[in-house]
Amino acid sequence: MFSIGELFRIESGRCKNAGELEHDDTGIPYVGATNRNNGVLDVVKPVEGLSMKGNCIAFVKQGEGSVGYSVYKHEDFIASTAIAAGYAPFLNRYTGMFITVSADKVRGKYSFNYPRSDSRLKKEMIQLPADDSGRPDWNFMERYMRERERIMIELYISRLKVYEQDTEILTLDGVRWGKFRIGDLFRLEPGKCLKSEMVQQDDDGSGITYLGATNHNNAVTGYVKYDEKLVQKGNCIAFIKDGEGSAGYAVYKSEDFIANFHIIVGYAPFLNRYTGTFITTVADMVRGKYSFNYSRNMERLKNEMIQLPVDDSGNPDWAFMERYMQQEEQRLTGEYTHSIQSKLRNTPPPKLLSLKCVEWRTFYISDVAEIVSGHDIYDAERLPGDIPYIGASAMNNGVTHFVSNKNETLESECISVNRNGSVGYAFYHPYEALYSNDCRKLRPKVKNRYVSLFLTTAITSQRGKYNYGYKMGTARLMRQQIILPADSSGNPDWNFMTQYMQQTEQILLARYLSHIADS
Repeated sequence: MFSIGELFRIESGRCKNAGELEHDDTGIPYVGATNRNNGVLDVVKPVEGLSMKGNCIAFVKQGEGSVGYSVYKHEDFIASTAIAAGYAPFLNRYTGMFITVSADKVRGKYSFNYPRSDSRLKKEMIQLPADDSGRPDWNFMERYMRERERIMIELYISRLKVYEQDTEILTLDGVRWGKFRIGDLFRLEPGKCLKSEMVQQDDDGSGITYLGATNHNNAVTGYVKYDEKLVQKGNCIAFIKDGEGSAGYAVYKSEDFIANFHIIVGYAPFLNRYTGTFITTVADMVRGKYSFNYSRNMERLKNEMIQLPVDDSGNPDWAFMERYMQQEEQRLTGEYTHSIQSKLRNTPPPKLLSLKCVEWRTFYISDVAEIVSGHDIYDAERLPGDIPYIGASAMNNGVTHFVSNKNETLESECISVNRNGSVGYAFYHPYEALYSNDCRKLRPKVKNRYVSLFLTTAITSQRGKYNYGYKMGTARLMRQQIILPADSSGNPDWNFMTQYMQQTEQILLARYLSHIADS
């Protein structure tokens, strides 16, 4: 038996008045006296002085039906005074979950009239596995919870297989098809942003998506400041009017957005995520008739004909389309889940590493990578193809086009750093790609996927000093310093970077599988 007080450093929640908090979907969790939703009552705008660090246990001190519960919090949060946060060096996601399960077993002694005060919490005794010296066996707890997670993931996959076996498999063979005019199916309206000067860029991704003439990244070309006059509602189809290589494409948009004049937006009562993605797939089949010189204007779009499955009355069979796309989503999710689960099972758990337990040193980028200029391929020269062309974008891993051109920049296992546009962003490209002169190509001196991912994070963290008027050219890039873990000889600790990024990858993959299992 161990007391909470001897295991944890306890801090009380700092928010005394939740009414002063402002809701913000992109903000920080507000944790209070609830045993649901992992303690989260709302997502709010951060407030200086109220935030608490994550990687802790949130103990619920009061609240009818909730007092005595505890939850592990990975992320930073704001907590009400009904919460006490427990911090300890042994905590991670797995030991944290083990402790909350054990701590919740004593909650029956608390009630509305007998709250879990700080003094009572510190004296609270919990049972934990112990090692030979009588101390909590954190390694055992972590291994045990990892194994439980693996079993739950496999159980989810087995249930998915049973579902697939017991469910009628829908196919497009034998389906009756009918032709329908876009103008008869949709209420169409043009994109509201007629000039780029009407919007303000928001490169940190906290604004609203901006749609333009691109067939990549679901038509998103960037993020802009929210402007109520320009916003168009989601649950619609965005038809792309023009743009070289993009004219004739269509994408389903669930979220609200701002669209430029290259977009026509279609609304209809039958639309949802599944019917929407079915229609965009069908609509894309006729895109070949459009080109840079023959755009998809409003009149042509209204008269565009698409083929859809029909019911016995000859009307579009929306129910079939929805079931079919749900089936395809489940199939693809299952395949991806199998792939991740196999990877996690066959990869030994890495050492648990912390960035706080490593020595850091500054290094010039030129110390860790060779810096090479890009080569522009202008619009008139670009030939459609499958080779990624890397430009000065913060979106889509820096890929701005797909081409069949080739030049001396074609190479794999490189890092791109934007010197123009979205200056300072860095991306890793394991695949063969071409690099524009709006970025610089870095050849890491250590060819390792995990090292390259660590370097891109370190480089991107320095981007705040650059802007449109202060670009990251080759000379500045060579003088740019980044902070990296160092070994005992003062050299970059490539082994630590590799193991840390492997650990991060496994945590994120496991978190994805956990999310899929819960959804």
